Amino acid sequence: MPNLIQIYQTSFMLDRSIIDNVLTFSEALTVARSTNQNIVCLMLDFWKVYDRVDWTFLKKVMEALGIRAT
Repeated sequence: MPNLIQIYQTSFMLDRSIIDNVLTFSEALTVARSTNQNIVCLMLDFWKVYDRVDWTFLKKVMEALGIRAT
């Protein structure tokens, strides 16, 4: 699954936490300040995202990728 999961993905990953996102932003801000560069922060709100998932479609896609969906 390494081709599906990016190194920066934190949600639903063992040994990763959403707090990692805060630390990543803090590091980016530190670098931007020390190099006198501008920085853009995009914050996305995924509130109720799982209420809008077509679970049948998602299961079929996962199975097509060889991921056993239960």
